[in-house]
Formats: sequence, structure tokens, C-alpha cells
Amino acid sequence: MGRGMKKYFVDSKNYVFENIMVMKYEKPKTLKAHIKSRRTSTFLFVLSGKFVYTMKNEQFSVLSNEICYIPNGAEYTYQAVGEDINVIQVEFDLFSTENGEKTLATFASKPTKLPTVSGVSELFEDLMGENLGNTFITLSILYKILATFFDKSDNLSIQNSERRKIAPALDYINRHMTFAISVEELAKLCGLSVPHFRRVFRSLTGKSPIKYKNQVIMKCACKLIKSGNMNVSEISNFLGFSDVYTFSQTFKKEIGVSPTKYL
Repeated sequence: MGRGMKKYFVDSKNYVFENIMVMKYEKPKTLKAHIKSRRTSTFLFVLSGKFVYTMKNEQFSVLSNEICYIPNGAEYTYQAVGEDINVIQVEFDLFSTENGEKTLATFASKPTKLPTVSGVSELFEDLMGENLGNTFITLSILYKILATFFDKSDNLSIQNSERRKIAPALDYINRHMTFAISVEELAKLCGLSVPHFRRVFRSLTGKSPIKYKNQVIMKCACKLIKSGNMNVSEISNFLGFSDVYTFSQTFKKEIGVSPTKYL
């Protein structure tokens, strides 16, 4: 180790953006459509109006100042609602390169509404600002957006045969982290036996399903604490804990310090 060097980071993977398109539009011509297989991934930031997404028996709405992530290959129906529809949309492909092998990477298997996080709206507005067309600034903002919502690369659902096996479980955990669900139910979502599911899940994430879920919840807790918009009690309730004491104990066990000392 070099003299004076105390910390270092080595990333064995390279994440590369391609086919980036940034656009802002009002009153889109197509207000409703069924997409059988999306050709690129996208972030949709709604400035005004409402977008309703439907996937089989599931439906959710994206309102003003909310963000939707849609992965490459997703099938869904959307409908734009309202007289004043104004959105910023960023289309892209993200690839992971490891050992010379290039693989498409996504964060979910279907359209996903992302949590509201302080400062993200400014990032989308910066994409459409005076530096629009500057490749390096555009890339830096996109990486910041990814870092905000997916702060570790192990959240990526790399599209290979093994990762696809547990994609429904990863997607469910990230979308419904405050819901109670058993390992048996997660295995059923993936169409796997419980032993096989546990084995594949740990081999790909390095964690048990419960440990992975706890870490997802604690990452969200950290972001909420940093935002300053909620106190510890409110965060505990929002994340589904029975009481503040249980939340604080879990937080300290996972993060290393109490919620009140985190900042």
C-alpha cells in the first residue's frame, strides 16, 4: 500500500451508458399505449399531470414531482391523464462489462415508481439546462441519479440466466420492503423450491433474503434521515416498525450507529 494511503476502492466491473436521449415534452400526442417490450430503459420525471401504469393485475400512478423507472424489455400499458402534462424523459441503455463480457443491466423487471428523494428534481432539471448536449455533464448527472436510488451495484438485476431466477424476489423486496413476506413466498414468486432459492439468492447477492431485505430498509432509512424531512419516530412508522426502539436497535445493528447519531 502506498505511503499515506488509508482507503482505496477497486471496481472490477465497468458500467457504461449508451443510446442516451434526453427530452422534455408537453401534452404528448400519444396519451395511452400498450408497450409489449420496451427497447431502452428510461426515467420519467413528471413535472405536471399524471401517468398511470398497468402491468397485468398491478397498477400505480406517477404524479407531479414523482419518478418512474422503466427497464429495457418491460411490458406495460400507460395512460397520461390531465390537461397540463409536462415531463422530462431520459432514455438509455446501461451495460455492465466484466472480464470482457458486456451484459445489459436493469434495476427491476417492470415499471417501478421510485421514492421521492430531496434534490433529485434539480438533477432532472439540470439535464434540460444550459448544458444540454454536453456529454460529460449528462453522464455525470445520470450517474448521480443512479447513485441516489441504487447506491450499490449489487442492486442491479444483471440480465443473465441466474439473476433472472431471483429477479421477481429482488423486485418485490425493493418495491415492498415494508411488507411482511416469508422466504417461502419469495421462493414461490420465483418458481423455485425454498432450498434452491436460498442457494441462488445467497450466491448472487452474498446475503440471505432476510438480510438483503433488512439492508434495503436501512438504506432507505439512511436516505430519509439525511433528507431531514422526517424525525426518527416518523421514519420508524413509515418503514413499518412496531416501535422506535426496535427500529433504533435494528438500525444500529446494520449501520453501526444509532439513528440520532447517523449524521
